[in-house]
Amino acid sequence: MKNKHLVLIVFCTVLLGVVFRYFPVSGEGISHKDLLRLEPSSVEHVFLKKNAEQSFRFIRVGTQWIYENGGNLVPVPTGILDSLLAGVCPLISEGLISKPKEDSLGLNARAWTLQLETGDGRKEELLIGPPFADEELGQCTYVKLPAHQGVYQIKGNLRAAISINPVAWIQESLICKLPGPTNRLEIQRLGQDTLAWERIDSLGLWQQLNSTQKLVSSDSMNRWVSWIASLATKSEPAPFFNELRAEERRIAQIDMDTDTAFLTLNLYFLPQPDVPDEFRRLEHKPRAQASYIIQSSAQPAKWYVLYDTALAQRIYRDYFPSEDYEK
Repeated sequence: MKNKHLVLIVFCTVLLGVVFRYFPVSGEGISHKDLLRLEPSSVEHVFLKKNAEQSFRFIRVGTQWIYENGGNLVPVPTGILDSLLAGVCPLISEGLISKPKEDSLGLNARAWTLQLETGDGRKEELLIGPPFADEELGQCTYVKLPAHQGVYQIKGNLRAAISINPVAWIQESLICKLPGPTNRLEIQRLGQDTLAWERIDSLGLWQQLNSTQKLVSSDSMNRWVSWIASLATKSEPAPFFNELRAEERRIAQIDMDTDTAFLTLNLYFLPQPDVPDEFRRLEHKPRAQASYIIQSSAQPAKWYVLYDTALAQRIYRDYFPSEDYEK
């Protein structure tokens, strides 16, 4: 008799396991629970993939987060990864989805992938669908946790909470904000000429430093300086370019300085046969095949693709602020 009871207990246990595994008919008991139970400070590796062309990997080194980009290691500004982790830690569920149709929930090829790894080797992966409107909760997101074998509804737009764009702060660090207005600007077009301008504060004008000593309006020079500064927002990392190719491809050097700081930008040109396939996989697709590279003294070991070729040509070849000031 005891053996029959044991067999019955085992059978019921297995049956209940199957029922809860394949027929999760209710989200009760799952609602308002932290699915990850993960301390943000314990996370040391983060991988975010938005689509086939956008994926970002970050490593914590002490208190500093580092962005891995094609072999380049770029420091991440303070707070960016903290905000990302705060978006998923805690990850509060509003309920388990019964018999989810993942394609209709956006948990297919359109899903974002977020992978987290702690210092002791614990790994968590989330598949994150697009946001949707819930009648009671407002904006929500479907999330699949493969390790939990379930799809859950999360309140809020989780994609917005974890969205990150390294290009923005990589570009900002490329130019490096000068502490104060530019007082002197010089451009050397290698093999051609050197042009330089200097601010004359007493007149509120600039003077071209050559034999003519032309005076140039501040508006003209400010437009020129803004074009040079915008090179940073028109560029993306070029890990395939290195110092072995740099010297023979350099076409111009731009020097900008204030009373307390100095910045040099080097401009390089690649003939079309030498342009690699990497240009075609940039996040910002150029209208035409890009072939300009820029390097900053703020990051001397890194090179960036200028996908706005018209801007590069305007600065290097077409226009110089040489209008005479009419007294």
